[in-house]
Amino acid sequence: MIKIIKLNPFYSEKVWGYEKWNLSTHRNGCSTLVDTNENLHDYLQKDLPILIKIIKADESLSVQVHPGDEFARM
Repeated sequence: MIKIIKLNPFYSEKVWGYEKWNLSTHRNGCSTLVDTNENLHDYLQKDLPILIKIIKADESLSVQVHPGDEFARM
């Protein structure tokens, strides 16, 4: 049986606006379950390898590129 889980996002305030983390088990900001307000990481008992966020910028932002680990070690 598939169970649908509704989540509350985590809001990360920034000097240029905010990020709304819709799906997160990250230690710096975790989604919570709507019904129980339980931390998503605790509910799943594991980390998810994904972070889905929406950025609300009040000003123009620069483009950032994050190299892979191998490239960064060069």
